[in-house]
Amino acid sequence: MIENEQKIIPKCPRCESIEGQMYSSFSKSGARRCVCRKCNYKYTLNRKYPKAFKDEAIRLYQTGLSAREVGKILNVNKGSVLNWIRKLQNDSTKI
Repeated sequence: MIENEQKIIPKCPRCESIEGQMYSSFSKSGARRCVCRKCNYKYTLNRKYPKAFKDEAIRLYQTGLSAREVGKILNVNKGSVLNWIRKLQNDSTKI
């Protein structure tokens, strides 16, 4: 994202264009949706969770809670929790 006169202009993740970006709507979770007028790609802004949040989810999982229970506690999808755990396992096996 590029800051221009106190307005944040998003960058298209597909074509990486800054021009022609337009806010379109909100997702069900309330995240801001945009559309690129150049390649007609729709994308979500700020959809990533902070690292500390993911670390907390992993810590809860490692204490013996299921991914479903962690998801309910933190109000995230259990699939996201499982993806974070798999990514951690894959990263630790590469070392």
